[in-house]
Amino acid sequence: MRLFRLFQRKKVFVDPRVQGAMLLRLVIYWVFGLLAIAQILLFWQIITSPPAPFLDQFRFDILWAKHGSVVIASLIMLPIFLVDTVVVTNRFAGPLYRLRASIRALTAGERVEPLKFRDRDFWREVADEFNLLAVHVEQLKRQVAMASTAPKPETKDRHELDPVAAH
Repeated sequence: MRLFRLFQRKKVFVDPRVQGAMLLRLVIYWVFGLLAIAQILLFWQIITSPPAPFLDQFRFDILWAKHGSVVIASLIMLPIFLVDTVVVTNRFAGPLYRLRASIRALTAGERVEPLKFRDRDFWREVADEFNLLAVHVEQLKRQVAMASTAPKPETKDRHELDPVAAH
């Protein structure tokens, strides 16, 4: 079901800097986790195996035969973790991407459509607050436009406006 939602989005990888950092961090955690598991398994093997030369404990063929399935299982799970991370990070990176685009449009003087984030997105209240701000900006723009088109009082003489200049 979640994978189906992944394909409903137009763009899942919306903020490469943020989402890429999260993916890199996940891969680093995966590598260190795999190394920790390897050390634990190696230590367990040394403790529980019959006495053997110490360097024989580090032979790749023996390690692979006993623990290769752990490496294969983690390699199978890694893409699943990465895809899920992209989907979850899209729930906060996507709203911020749309918010930034709307802020740019608003500062450029363009009319901005109200923001509406998806049901599962984070920071939905930010959209509501931005929408209030956009309405306020539109009201201020209308007030400025009305004030600039309002007729200005006509003056007959400069001295009537400036009592100091009259003397």
